[in-house]
Amino acid sequence: MQENIKSRNSSATPRNSDRKLHGKREAYKRRNDMYVKAMYGNTLEKEEVRQDSRTALLQQIKDKDMADKSAMTEKTKESDFAISYDRICLQQDKEDRINRRAYLQQFRDENKRLMEVRADQLKKITQAKAYGREKSSSAKPSKLESHTALITYKLQTQ
Repeated sequence: MQENIKSRNSSATPRNSDRKLHGKREAYKRRNDMYVKAMYGNTLEKEEVRQDSRTALLQQIKDKDMADKSAMTEKTKESDFAISYDRICLQQDKEDRINRRAYLQQFRDENKRLMEVRADQLKKITQAKAYGREKSSSAKPSKLESHTALITYKLQTQ
């Protein structure tokens, strides 16, 4: 099998190199003919060479314009995407600020409510103590006084 592959490749190699050399010769001949026509040809041949050159230049200009247009279109798309992404980010930032503000207001209001509840509890405890002192001037504290003292201590340690 390996010999078969070698024999196919070995017979194809000279043909490939001959074709390659023939192509090089043809390209050289065409370039040389164009030069000869442009320098030494009659008026019609010279005009034909000039016309080919003008056509080639016009095609190059068209290709360059198309490349520039496509590059500009691509840049415009990229710019539009960046602008829309910026808008989305700004909108998200605005929503985040609004949500943060609402959260902080809720936190503040809840703190106020807790402070008011605590103040009411302390007020009730002090009123209960005062009521207990008025009611009994005995040396032994009542259950209510000991209970209010315990609540007061717990609230103060929190």
